[in-house]
Amino acid sequence: MRILMLNYEYPPLGGGGGVIFSHIAAELAKKHEIDIITTGMKGLPEFEEQDGVKIHRVRVMGRADKATATLLSLLSFPLSSMLKGIKLCRRKKYDVINTHFAVPTGPTGLVLSKLFGIPDILSIHGGDIYDPSKTLSPHRNFLLRKMVAYVLNHSTYVL
Repeated sequence: MRILMLNYEYPPLGGGGGVIFSHIAAELAKKHEIDIITTGMKGLPEFEEQDGVKIHRVRVMGRADKATATLLSLLSFPLSSMLKGIKLCRRKKYDVINTHFAVPTGPTGLVLSKLFGIPDILSIHGGDIYDPSKTLSPHRNFLLRKMVAYVLNHSTYVL
């Protein structure tokens, strides 16, 4: 299978969600062709291959720290990842899109799925739905809550 995987963070950026995602991708790459779209940052290559996984990093605004995303980087990721996704989907015929996190990555998976007729499996991780430690948690913000609901209701499958 050819699988396009999406996550706004992938090591060395981010924390636990990106690390788990990288392990899933490496395991899948043992039997499948895996392309990943993720956030880029100064000092990281725009493209590289690790453990059989092809990693495509896109530019975002405001990312200066490997450990933490900024609001600006989260807001700019969907557009830059969609543009990269469109280029990749035009070059390759993917069997499935696997999107991680309803926000900020969910809209990208949903748009690519609809544009190219590819099933989108959305993997949610918890904090992208409800995180009482964050002031911008979707459960507290009307616009984020509506976006999350739309992504959840329109993805092909939700895990």
